[in-house]
Amino acid sequence: MEVELCLLELLRGGAFTVQPVGVHGEVLPSHQLHRSSGGQQQAGAARARQEALLLLPLLRRIPGVPLGSLAGGKTVTRQSLRVTMPAANCSDTTAADLWCLAAAQLLQYLLLNREALQLQQRWVLELGCGLGAPSCLCFLLGAARVCATDHDAAALSLARCNLSLSSVLNPPIGSDAASAGAADRLASAAVRALGEIRCRQYPQKKQLCVSELLDALLGNPRTSVGPLEWTDNEAAVLQQVRAAAGETPIPQAGLESRFNLILAADVLFSDKAAKALASTIKTLARTALECDTLGDFTDSPAFLCLISHEVRHAVYMHQKVMKEEADSALRSFIREFTPLGDSHGSLAQRYASKPLRPGDDSLIQTAEAAALRPDGTPQNLSSGLYVHLMEGSAPSLTEGNLPQHKKHCLSEGSVCLIAVGPNPDVLQMLPATSSFPS
Repeated sequence: MEVELCLLELLRGGAFTVQPVGVHGEVLPSHQLHRSSGGQQQAGAARARQEALLLLPLLRRIPGVPLGSLAGGKTVTRQSLRVTMPAANCSDTTAADLWCLAAAQLLQYLLLNREALQLQQRWVLELGCGLGAPSCLCFLLGAARVCATDHDAAALSLARCNLSLSSVLNPPIGSDAASAGAADRLASAAVRALGEIRCRQYPQKKQLCVSELLDALLGNPRTSVGPLEWTDNEAAVLQQVRAAAGETPIPQAGLESRFNLILAADVLFSDKAAKALASTIKTLARTALECDTLGDFTDSPAFLCLISHEVRHAVYMHQKVMKEEADSALRSFIREFTPLGDSHGSLAQRYASKPLRPGDDSLIQTAEAAALRPDGTPQNLSSGLYVHLMEGSAPSLTEGNLPQHKKHCLSEGSVCLIAVGPNPDVLQMLPATSSFPS
């Protein structure tokens, strides 16, 4: 598989581009639409008027190229700077791509609310990191410790490269990202850095391999990358986290693995994965709370998990092809925690009790209802964690379909932010995401 160097440009309001970088350091035209997190196209003139928030260099799989194949030949003609990756490390295409809608939502939220989130006092652990864009941003914003994890070997290699590139290049943020020529300067610097590695250490080669980059790019002591499989086995989770963080087991388990900000983007893809993810988060939360008790962490921020998610409805067959009325994985995840509630019913409460199919078997509906209180809150929870659901954007809303969107509560294509933590008051006080008029 070949991967290419690209620049992610995040603009205020959630619009973004992902542009390949040419072999001579030029920024090439993007083959993707300039889209907002609401799925709307951005005209070039409108985009130019928006303020850039972030420029981030990333290595990613070349779009449109099948897994295990090279990008040369007729499939891809643009002359982007490419790096090869051994086929043995390529088990999945999803992890080596950037899932832009959810990623842009999370990046923007972290960037605009870094002080409210006390990011510089955070130990950040990213789950299902893929390319590691949120981890890169947290490192650039000064997080005390950043650890990116995934189950996929290709994703881990790319995330490690991307974290190293962020450390070496120090990409522009805020007003620096909006300055004239910032993208061109960053692209040139990235190409120069990779070119120097090739010329200095591999002069006989025309193209670098990811493993060679990993050998040449020095990591930062504040960052680490490692594998993590989600599971309800608490000991297995803690062992993997310590290994990913580069730590050795110590008597007071977890004291040196106090990750108090857990991040993820677009990781809820099945009910099974959602429940395994929830179990992993519960383990990490318990570990953080134990560290608060054992150590002197009175001034550190409380445990918090933020997951950005694009709502998707599964297709099923019932006399004809139909779509479910809710995102099953999202609903399963919410039901693993206690939804924040109020007298009117919170978004998390409403989604937890939302039916998937109008024709569901009555026994299934009865079993699901038995697991919930009348307000949609799960019964018999022992984790002590609450979940808060915030809507960030929805697809192409108009006056005509806005009432229908509100009625259905997070329509398909919406991007939401899920917050999980032990203190409901802290969750309630989190800054709101960009949303639509009420």
